[in-house]
Amino acid sequence: MMKVANPPKVSPPANEALTKDARQYGVVIGALAGFCENGSPLVSLGDRPALTAMTLVDVGEQHIGMRVAVQFEGGDLGLPLVIGVVRDNSGVGSSAGASAARVTSECGLSATIDDDEIVLIARRRITLRCGAASVTLDSDGNVEIRGKHLLSRAAGQNRIKGSSVSLN
Repeated sequence: MMKVANPPKVSPPANEALTKDARQYGVVIGALAGFCENGSPLVSLGDRPALTAMTLVDVGEQHIGMRVAVQFEGGDLGLPLVIGVVRDNSGVGSSAGASAARVTSECGLSATIDDDEIVLIARRRITLRCGAASVTLDSDGNVEIRGKHLLSRAAGQNRIKGSSVSLN
């Protein structure tokens, strides 16, 4: 018989009722809502706020909004474990639904997504980045646009307003 030097520790479930509920459902289908600042995935399960999850599979930003298969560590509904990304018949990840979705995380991020609009709400800062270009919004009302080249184009009037405007 082989002995393991440091066997993994298994934490007992915090609440027996939660354990029974989680076992009753088996695998639960949720949606990958995003990621915390530390990189942990956030999983949305129905109408509940998104929870920080562990994962057995690699998930990245390309999987946000896709359906994921979730089980629970020790049967505890507060400890979700992503076990896979749900695929449609073409082998492509399946999205969480065509109708509007609202996700709120325990990290303070809120996202509302529908066919016409995406609204992201963060406590401190939101940054959109693509290569050398970025747009950053912060809670103080500052907007920073960076890029190798900036173009402002309007079919109508193009106005710049502010208490002062500095060029160069």
